[in-house]
Amino acid sequence: MRLHLLLPAVVVVCACDPVVVAEGEGEGEVAAEGEGEGEGEGEGEGEGEGEGEGEGEAVVLPATASMSCPSSPPVTGKIDCTLRIADHDGAVVYDGGAGVGLRGRSSSSFPKPQYSIELRDAAGDDDKVDLFGMGEEADWILNGMYIDRALFRNALAFDLFRALTHDREWAPQTIYLELDVDGAYQGVYALSERIDRAPGRTPVPADDGSGTSFIVRADEEGIASSLQYGHWDVVYPKESLQTPAVVAAITARLQRFEAAIVAADDSVWTELDLDNAAAFVLLEELFKNNDAYFLSHHLYTGADGKLRFVPWDLDLSLGQPIYNDNENPSSWIASRSGLIIGLGRSAAFRERLASMWSEWRADVLHDDVIVALLADNPALLGDAVARNFERWPMADINFAGDQLTVVSTYDDELARVSAFFLARLAFIDANITTWSSGG
Repeated sequence: MRLHLLLPAVVVVCACDPVVVAEGEGEGEVAAEGEGEGEGEGEGEGEGEGEGEGEGEAVVLPATASMSCPSSPPVTGKIDCTLRIADHDGAVVYDGGAGVGLRGRSSSSFPKPQYSIELRDAAGDDDKVDLFGMGEEADWILNGMYIDRALFRNALAFDLFRALTHDREWAPQTIYLELDVDGAYQGVYALSERIDRAPGRTPVPADDGSGTSFIVRADEEGIASSLQYGHWDVVYPKESLQTPAVVAAITARLQRFEAAIVAADDSVWTELDLDNAAAFVLLEELFKNNDAYFLSHHLYTGADGKLRFVPWDLDLSLGQPIYNDNENPSSWIASRSGLIIGLGRSAAFRERLASMWSEWRADVLHDDVIVALLADNPALLGDAVARNFERWPMADINFAGDQLTVVSTYDDELARVSAFFLARLAFIDANITTWSSGG
């Protein structure tokens, strides 16, 4: 079995033709016509880093891209920009306006920013477009993956969450792209779905105004929580529909859910889907996500009325950052919220955690599958990897005062991540029954 996650694509806002280079031909010699200043920098200098090793197939090099804005996108709100999107064959899938703003907590200050994108028509209204088969929606994310030097942590986690649950669970889809902003090359980005209610996105039933269907995320503001850091911020229904009655209903449901966890009995499984909760915890532990149980994860009400988790924000995972023992693959995630500790008190949860892990290891998480996946997935980026790290040199990437392990090349980072992943599999194999006690 092989999973080819992250199909290559391009966001383009200039009349540029994509380049297709047969394997072994023209390495670093060909560039797309009309490339902006600096876009060809580093081509042919990456010593093969990130080049595909397919089975006689052409390596598709993403075309150049650009987004034009009248000024720097703000941290709060959005400004009107223009955006043109094409696939790797040069077919235009979007050409129009977009509201653009910076996004993220710490990442909003990274040298390579992340963007929140809202496609807009000529009147300035939402322009819902199906980008690369990900469903019609106006709201998207451009993730610069600045501190993810492997360039795949989030996307790999999302795709594995779907694959490991055989698509019974939802997680955002992601497509690679190369991006220019106002003529300046910005490197490799990931175009991602937002977690919201829309065709093909989070499968939450439409709310009828009663507040019984909703999406919330762990955040620093919103509905108070007694079991986790921060609060529950309501994502759906949208703010204009969050009447006092709707907010009161969502608050009451979340309080009932948290009370069931505190009760330390199986009443929680009338509120929360057992298989979903086990899959969420296993994925977070597999990646050893530093932020796993405190920020950014989402809950939504499924068609059966039970709450379900959606993973989000795993760039601080797979052996980084240095603090909280994150470099060590042989220990559980260091910090747990009361919510997660409460789940561990349930015998049904502990049993499902162990049985699900066994199922995963016999399927998508078999060592041979993971080795092939980690080797093949970066190859989808081709020469874009060399261009990205020419723009953002590996030695200059920093987080929280030197809290990233020093690596010299992309290949070094891939080797480090692969070794961590395989060691993590072995650790969980040997210790899954100790998870509830923290090991």
